[in-house]
Amino acid sequence: MEMTQNNNSYALVFGISIYDIFGFSYAGYRPYDSNPGKVKVSCGGVCRNIAENMSRVGVNTKFISILGDDSKGEDILRRAKEVGLDMSDSLVVKGGSTPTYLAILDEHGEMVSAVVDTKLANQFSHEELDKRAEIIENAEYMILGADNPPFLEYVLEKYKGKTKFVLDPVSGAKANV
Repeated sequence: MEMTQNNNSYALVFGISIYDIFGFSYAGYRPYDSNPGKVKVSCGGVCRNIAENMSRVGVNTKFISILGDDSKGEDILRRAKEVGLDMSDSLVVKGGSTPTYLAILDEHGEMVSAVVDTKLANQFSHEELDKRAEIIENAEYMILGADNPPFLEYVLEKYKGKTKFVLDPVSGAKANV
């Protein structure tokens, strides 16, 4: 992906942001018990990670995501601002819960349990996307996850010829959908 050397050119990344919470057990993970360990939080989501890394290496990047108006969403927006990532066109849902991933890992770093809450991601409608048509059409590239085939098909058909697309299937299993 080669970007035009123009101060106004930008790459647009579209996808969900996920607030990651990891619990690491110090020793001998015991189910159904409170395990001594440490907890780490971070901002994640494949597309969010791509957008952040592009911004870190100097690519003018806009990232459109969906967040709740909660402290997790605020943390993701704060982190983006720190690395120069423009998330100003993201959808912030009043009363919504920012997508969250909670994993418990044993003393060897192996996941023993996880819960993922991405219900909010489904609230990004075609209408919400089309409100951002100008941003999409003016992007030199649009990078997006390919894990929602009906939504992906809509984007590719609607904005065909107006920008170049880079698709990330997120996982091998989701690429076969």
